[in-house]
Amino acid sequence: MKRLKLTFVIFLLIILSALPVYSADASIAVSINGQNVDFGDIKPFIDNNNRTMVPLRPIAEAMGLVPEWNSDEKTAYFKEMKEYDEKPEGAYTDYTYISFKIGENMYYSGYHQDPNGETLAVVGRADGHNMDTAAIIKDGYTYAPIKYLAEWQGYSAKWDSNTKTVTLTPRDPFDFSE
Repeated sequence: MKRLKLTFVIFLLIILSALPVYSADASIAVSINGQNVDFGDIKPFIDNNNRTMVPLRPIAEAMGLVPEWNSDEKTAYFKEMKEYDEKPEGAYTDYTYISFKIGENMYYSGYHQDPNGETLAVVGRADGHNMDTAAIIKDGYTYAPIKYLAEWQGYSAKWDSNTKTVTLTPRDPFDFSE
């Protein structure tokens, strides 16, 4: 009987150690160009891979990106629309994008062109990039490591463990040391 109990306890410990562990830390802050991002009731956290996971929508909106959710693909898209002073008639709706698919350790970035704003005859390319942790849905929001969205947008992401703050600052386009 003791052997059965011991086997059960060991089995239980193995199962529990395999479950993802999230460190809910309401004190994590994100600053973009010196401005703190307001997350409202949703909060960044540190995942079991020791990555700062952030709800992507507030970060993307603070960067001026257009968020879009595709429920069929379980993918969050963040678009940077090309701005025209005056869009020529018949011109494409152009944008670059980054996307995070739930449960995948990859993100995709690329460009997209829609003739006259219609989604027919799409011209574009998407490149896949590895991440060291997967995008997830938590409390109805898409979370992923902040590093990938920040770097795609041309920011450096710096973590200050003393203040638990991620600071995003524009990268120098001529500094290739990162």
